[in-house]
Amino acid sequence: MLSKYEFVSYINLIQSGLEQRRRFDKAMSEFNTSFYVTNLGEDWLQGLICLLEVVMKDPPGKNGSYISWWLFGSDEVCKTLILTDEDGNDTELEVSTPEALYDYLTERKVD
Repeated sequence: MLSKYEFVSYINLIQSGLEQRRRFDKAMSEFNTSFYVTNLGEDWLQGLICLLEVVMKDPPGKNGSYISWWLFGSDEVCKTLILTDEDGNDTELEVSTPEALYDYLTERKVD
């Protein structure tokens, strides 16, 4: 398991790589009138994400992993998990920061 500092550093590195790719795509689209997307560094980023999922015991399930959801599937403003307890009661957990995601991943029960 990674320390919180290490986990946050890796998440920030991934986010930086994704942002650089978005900026590159945007700049390239100004030279090309059709839709432009690049996969530069895609293998490296996906490999780092997969490694984080393994180390943090966050394997992709039927809906993906929490790490991938946090990076790609959640809204930038609303990063809220809906957790259901054994009695079927739902509670919301705000995970708007990498630190909060780390806390959730390290405190949850893993089968």
